[in-house]
Amino acid sequence: MEQEIENFKISQIKSAVYSCIIDLSIIATQIGVIIKLQQPVNIETYNSKNFFISSMLTLLFLIVEFFLVVGIMVFRKYTEKDDELSKLHRYKAGYISKYITAALFFIVLLVVKDFSFAFTGDFIADLSLPIIILITGELISDITFIILEKFQLD
Repeated sequence: MEQEIENFKISQIKSAVYSCIIDLSIIATQIGVIIKLQQPVNIETYNSKNFFISSMLTLLFLIVEFFLVVGIMVFRKYTEKDDELSKLHRYKAGYISKYITAALFFIVLLVVKDFSFAFTGDFIADLSLPIIILITGELISDITFIILEKFQLD
């Protein structure tokens, strides 16, 4: 049984696709946290039940993200070893995604201009925007790797 688990390997492309799915899930949960924090608190309608539900929703987002990060680590552990071509494609994907990510966030800065909605003063909630930025770079790198690996572009 242990021998079968050791022989089980995920291909590089499948691992990158799974990583993209997990990255998109993390981005969606972080956007959910930002949207949840945008809802105004009205003192007239405030009650402990709403506060409890809001707290549990935030805790649920954190638990889901923890398991998604563990999922990424598991996929990376059971991925095939890199050959020279896949190492070259990973290098090129990282290089290309660096510029794509920088251009994307420059465009976002030009369009949004005010990011005060993402900073509420709460330490956990304020981590949402940096996490989105980091995961987006990783997502673009994985997508670029899939394109390079699948179509053998050099």
